[in-house]
Amino acid sequence: MIGVVKDIWFIPNNELLIVQAQDQGKEVLIPFQKSSCVEVDLSQKKIVIAPPEGLLEI
Repeated sequence: MIGVVKDIWFIPNNELLIVQAQDQGKEVLIPFQKSSCVEVDLSQKKIVIAPPEGLLEI
């Protein structure tokens, strides 16, 4: 688990998930794109993504 979605920013042609990282305590901006979204489970309030390589190291 990366963390908890705290907010969603709606910007032109994209949406950004603002995630409070579980292990580092910092906020991570993750593009919410169909190509990287593996699963959305509203009942469990869970989003599974396959982030592009290097995204979480920024």
